[in-house]
Amino acid sequence: MAAQQASVHMMRKARLHTLRRARDVQKDKSLTCFTKDVRIALLRSTASCNSAFQKFDVRNEQAAALFGRALTSSLLMSCFNKGEERCILDFQSIDSTAPIPRIYAESMRLGEV
Repeated sequence: MAAQQASVHMMRKARLHTLRRARDVQKDKSLTCFTKDVRIALLRSTASCNSAFQKFDVRNEQAAALFGRALTSSLLMSCFNKGEERCILDFQSIDSTAPIPRIYAESMRLGEV
C-alpha cells in the first residue's frame, strides 16, 4: 500500500514538473550583462513572435521571418533602455509593389512589444 502511494506521489510530482517545464518554454527569456567595455544581451523571443504572427494573421513565410527578426531586434535593443523608453524599428520598402511594403516593431524594456 505504501509503495503504491509513493508511486502515485512520484507520478503527480513528475506531471507537475512537466507542466512547469511546458509553462517555462512558453515564456520569453532575456539575459543582459554589462561590463566596463561590453554589453551582452541574450534573448529567446519565440512566444512573442508566435503571438504576433497569430494576432496579425501572418501566413507568408518570408513575411514571418522578416517580422520575427524585426521584433527580436527591437527587443534586443530595448534591453539597454532605461525606464519606459521605447525602441522603434520601421522598415519601408522603396518599391511600392513589394509583397511586404512595411514592417513596424516597437518595444519597451519592460517586455512590452
